[in-house]
Amino acid sequence: MATHTPSRSLSAYLVYRLGDPVAQEEAARFSGNAGVRFEYTVISNIYSGGLPPAEAGGVIGEKICDIVAHKAAGNRLEDSLKKPTAALRASVRVASLTPTRAN
Repeated sequence: MATHTPSRSLSAYLVYRLGDPVAQEEAARFSGNAGVRFEYTVISNIYSGGLPPAEAGGVIGEKICDIVAHKAAGNRLEDSLKKPTAALRASVRVASLTPTRAN
């Protein structure tokens, strides 16, 4: 008789419903699936030997903020996070043009 060892880790499944037509078009273009209605982000391996539960709470909270801000989840969100935003590009451009003084 096989014994069952209970799992000691958790996963968080974050589902984003593509209610915004623009986000839905972008998701369809990204995925190649014209009928896409949801995107998913998974945070796994939450346990003391992986991602500690207290830290996972912060990671999940940050990811939720990213999902809402970018109106994307899963691979499309990660792709979006890699691209600098126009505001970030502008601030980097301004910072690189600002002279610094030597003390």
